[in-house]
Amino acid sequence: YGLALVRSERAAEAQAVFAELLARHGDSPELSVLLGQAHAQQGDFDSASAALYRALKLKPDVADAYATLGVIYLKQGRLPDAEFALKSAIAQSPDDFKSRHNLALVLDQQGRPQEALPLLRSLLEKRPEEADAHYLLGKILLAQGDTPEALEQLRTAERLAPEDANIHYQLAQAYQKSGQPDLAQQHFDTFRKLKDQKR
Repeated sequence: YGLALVRSERAAEAQAVFAELLARHGDSPELSVLLGQAHAQQGDFDSASAALYRALKLKPDVADAYATLGVIYLKQGRLPDAEFALKSAIAQSPDDFKSRHNLALVLDQQGRPQEALPLLRSLLEKRPEEADAHYLLGKILLAQGDTPEALEQLRTAERLAPEDANIHYQLAQAYQKSGQPDLAQQHFDTFRKLKDQKR
C-alpha cells in the first residue's frame, strides 16, 4: 500500500505508512528504499539519500536503492555520481529498463553520445514501444547529423507519445534540417500549443 501511494504521488501519506511499519517491524533495506523514494518524490533529496544509503548499508546489493540514487543525482546534475549509481543498479538488475535508459541520458549529457547509442539500440530491440528511448535516440542522431534516421526515430516516438511536447520540438528541428519547413512549422506550433496547455 505504501508503495502504491508513492507511485501515485501521495508521498506524505506513504511516509505515515512507512513510519508505522518502522515502528512495528524495525528497519529493513526494502523499507529504507521505499522511504527514500517517498522523500525523493517530495523533492527532499537529502532525506531520500540518507534512507537509500541506509538501505545499502543494510544490504549492499539493493538495485532499487542505486536506481533511485541515480535519478536523484541526475536531477541534481551530479552526472558522474549518477553514472556510478545507475551502473551499480544495472549490475544488480541487468533488465532494469529505466536505469539503462537513464544511464544513456547521463552519458549523452556528459558529452558521450557514442556510448549512449548502443545502449539505446539494445533497449529498443527488447522494448520497441518505449517512446522515451526513441526520442533520446532520435535527438542524439539529429545532433550528430544523421537526419534521416533521427526523423524515423522521432516519428516513432511521436506515434507512441503524441502529447509529448519535446518530441514535437525535436521533430520540428529534424524537418527543418531536412528542408521541409512546412512540416517543421506544424511541429513547432504543436510544441507551443502543448507547452501552453501544460502551463
